[in-house]
Amino acid sequence: MAISPDSPKALLIVGMHRSGTSAAALALARMGWSLGADLLETQADINRDGFGENRRLVALNEKLLDHFGTAWFELFDWPADWEQTAEAGDYLKEAKILFTEQFQGEQQILLKDPRLCLTLPFWMQALKEAGFAVRVILQWRHPQAVAQSLKSRDSLPIPAGLLLWLHYTLAAERWSRGVERAWLRYEDLLEHGAPFLALFDDVIVPESLDLGIDRELENQKVASFGQHNPLTVSCEALMQAIPIAEAPVKTPWDGMGEVDLTSLFNAFASSVTGLAAEAVSVGEQHSQALTVIAEKDQAIDQVNAYAQQCEAVVAKKDTEIAEATRFARECEAVVAEKDTEIAEATRFARECEAAVVEKDTEIAEATRFARECEAVVAEKDTEIAEATRFARECEEAVKLKDMEILSKNVEIADASARVDQLETLRRQWLYRLLRKLRLLR
Repeated sequence: MAISPDSPKALLIVGMHRSGTSAAALALARMGWSLGADLLETQADINRDGFGENRRLVALNEKLLDHFGTAWFELFDWPADWEQTAEAGDYLKEAKILFTEQFQGEQQILLKDPRLCLTLPFWMQALKEAGFAVRVILQWRHPQAVAQSLKSRDSLPIPAGLLLWLHYTLAAERWSRGVERAWLRYEDLLEHGAPFLALFDDVIVPESLDLGIDRELENQKVASFGQHNPLTVSCEALMQAIPIAEAPVKTPWDGMGEVDLTSLFNAFASSVTGLAAEAVSVGEQHSQALTVIAEKDQAIDQVNAYAQQCEAVVAKKDTEIAEATRFARECEAVVAEKDTEIAEATRFARECEAAVVEKDTEIAEATRFARECEAVVAEKDTEIAEATRFARECEEAVKLKDMEILSKNVEIADASARVDQLETLRRQWLYRLLRKLRLLR
């Protein structure tokens, strides 16, 4: 789609995490640039006034990183022209839907997300196809301040923060070539205020505009590195290459030509963070870099700095080995401590084992006693059965005796009746006899 003077404008704030991009984005939003309908919530302990980031934009950036198997905190070399591949097609459609739903015909939109440093080609392609005129603000901050802020927020080691600063800054510079752009240093914005946002001719900054920067949250005000090593040398070289002046600089790095600083940096990062065995591969990459240097006279200083960094890898490895040795000794001390704990646990286990044997003996004795009791119970059961049988026999005998007694009682009753009859007869006989005697008198 052709870009006309009346085309809507898209301003992209591109900078490493913790580089103050939120302050610039929120200030520009107060000047009329639309951030979209759905913004990320504020977090009092990180950005009290908000991030100035569109939730849908951040979510789509995360999907892109995940699709290519990387994350915001990893060093990743994107495939060439990846934004024009079929894989990116569906995401481009989603980006165009985002423009329609989030900005609803706005003529000045602002996209801000640190991940834009890595995904900038995709968004440049999407904005171009949607008919936007694109400009880029490359915002940066002293890398030591960024690294310390990342350590405070995410517990990232300082060297990792410096590597990420190099990775993001080099990627942002490379992907924004050929587009109208301006560099903005956060420290300048803090010192000079809102007028430093007048980076393009048609961006008019009101004199009364307040940046709204919370000075209480400006914790990392580092202006120099704590130590001198290959990483800090690289950072210093890159800072010296960034256009810095009392007024904002709007010209690209014309001296860079087409030198792929991102590839050179990735080769250096691999040599620094990889194993010592990767030094051979680094040497090959260095040779390839020298070929490029021969063709690009204006990049000699940058590539020489890279060569010096490669030579410093051995010293870096010595430092890493010393650190690894110290860690190994700490591990050895921990192992000794664990051996003591294991010995104590073994002693306790043996005591428990002895207790188990003692309990087994007690259980065996109790089992023997239970069997003896069982035998006694069986014997008692036999005695009870015998006593029961004898009781039944006695009961039968008692019944027989009761019948005999009953029979005797009947006989006694009969005998008593006979006695009574005899007594009656005797009395009758005696009466009669006496009567006869009385008569005889």
